[in-house]
Amino acid sequence: MSGRRATPFSRRGLLALAAFGLPTVARGAQQGPTGLIAWIEVAQTGRVTEFRAMAAGGAPGAAEFALTAEVEGSGGRNRSRQGGTVHLDGSGAPKTLSRLGLGIGAGATVRVSVTVRGSDGTTSRAELVSTQGQTTDL
Repeated sequence: MSGRRATPFSRRGLLALAAFGLPTVARGAQQGPTGLIAWIEVAQTGRVTEFRAMAAGGAPGAAEFALTAEVEGSGGRNRSRQGGTVHLDGSGAPKTLSRLGLGIGAGATVRVSVTVRGSDGTTSRAELVSTQGQTTDL
């Protein structure tokens, strides 16, 4: 099955970004023939916003992922990257690939993306962009 599917977000995660006045828009991920799909979940803990790179489906085996986050605000620009290899069992159960906690100030622009490449070469990507007072769909 191929095509676009909306990137899933938890309501709590969207409310967390909304608490900062940061409306969110996520770009849907491409779903490959084996059903591999990646998405980003958002949670708030105190003053830290946690972004979780997630994946489900795909062929069983090792999958490579890359999580990139960029925050630009009055204090300048901060860029973080994480990546690695995880095992997807092919069951379709959601798997947390990585977690990244960021302090986000008022008026900041946040861009977070995750790319996952399954053992069969299928790639899935999801992206979240949020700017105070303005929403941009990539």
